[in-house]
Amino acid sequence: MTEVKKEEIIPEVKKKEFISMKKGDYTVHLYIEEVKNLVSKEEEPPLPLIKMTVLNDTKRTNELEEKVSTYFFGEHFYFDCLNMNNATLDSAKVKIEVLDKNFSSIADYIGIYEFVLTGRVHTI
Repeated sequence: MTEVKKEEIIPEVKKKEFISMKKGDYTVHLYIEEVKNLVSKEEEPPLPLIKMTVLNDTKRTNELEEKVSTYFFGEHFYFDCLNMNNATLDSAKVKIEVLDKNFSSIADYIGIYEFVLTGRVHTI
């Protein structure tokens, strides 16, 4: 019986490399398609309004008038990020807030999602 070495069973793992983005102008594109299954503090369904913030630039979806269980927006939003470098991209955040149009307090927000941009791309 031939002995199989442990090294032959485990595939070779490639080391991850980081590629830095070049300094320049970039555009962040957010597409808000739909929201559904929202829960309001009231018995009625909420009237959602979505607010997006990228690098201190804020945009909002169009206001809806009809209360339903699934809301279709289908809106594209573009944020121009001019003269960006890796340090700025690594600290830049994208924040998406869903709030009920009928309420304005942050305690009445339906949800908030935040993530960071990065100036480095992982390659394998």
